[in-house]
Amino acid sequence: MLKFVFLTHGFYEDHKDLAQLEKKSSRPYVQMTVDEYNINFVVPLRSNIEHFEHVLWTNKNEKCGLDFSKLVVISDDEYIRKDLAPHIRQDEFAKLKGKEYIIKEKIIKHISEYNKAKANLTNPRNVYLCKFSTSQYFEEFVCEISMEDYLRLKAKAKNESEQMISDKSKVQTKPKSFEMENPDKEPENLVLEEETLSTTEM
Repeated sequence: MLKFVFLTHGFYEDHKDLAQLEKKSSRPYVQMTVDEYNINFVVPLRSNIEHFEHVLWTNKNEKCGLDFSKLVVISDDEYIRKDLAPHIRQDEFAKLKGKEYIIKEKIIKHISEYNKAKANLTNPRNVYLCKFSTSQYFEEFVCEISMEDYLRLKAKAKNESEQMISDKSKVQTKPKSFEMENPDKEPENLVLEEETLSTTEM
């Protein structure tokens, strides 16, 4: 189940010097725990997103969606507001509903791409990614997440999906009895016996 949260004023105060973090205390986030690493993430819902990678769109025309390049690692639950929850627009909620696994995949994908880019800063595209990604502030938590982790996660999701399809195909409806399918028709063997009797009498 999706969980939408606000971050506390204490979070923004403690991280005020980190330039790439979102500064609006009224900004809603989606909270997601990645059990494989025991890391608690929040990903901001943003508008006017100018890049097209690392986003799960809720309204692409209006450039609204989850921006994974601005994710945050929550190391202290006290940074999550308990007294107030965001009200999410129905159209945005509908776009995100049931996509928990996709959100999890995109978190891992972004971090793995960040780590890969950091290993090769001779590429200008990698420099750009590392400059603007908030993963730079949480390297102690995410430094070991790799593209192989993302691919394993994606393969696991594919296998689980295929297994569900296979399980559904094995479910068969109980065959109906002859009487239910043909309530007015007599069994063929009785018809044959009647025909035999009639021939004998003639």
